[in-house]
Amino acid sequence: MQQVYSPGIEMIDVHFTAVGYKPINDFIRQLHDKNPGAVFMHTKTIDAHSNVARLFWQFGTKDNPANTTGMDLFIIENEKISKLYVFPDKKDQ
Repeated sequence: MQQVYSPGIEMIDVHFTAVGYKPINDFIRQLHDKNPGAVFMHTKTIDAHSNVARLFWQFGTKDNPANTTGMDLFIIENEKISKLYVFPDKKDQ
């Protein structure tokens, strides 16, 4: 994590903001604990220019790989990711 993210990395989700390695690792661990066997996969080629990159993803199990989908927007400063904005797709009503 330290090779890719800055020490003050901010993860801004629609439900919370986490700052630093530990809170983000804790969130990821909890997400996987609640969803055994689920994995993240990117669904398109990562798109980047200037100091911004975006990644379209899906999260789910083998039986339902696209249970949750969305896009992450990364801000890069000093060659490391300093901000991560998470945009989960809204479920159809």
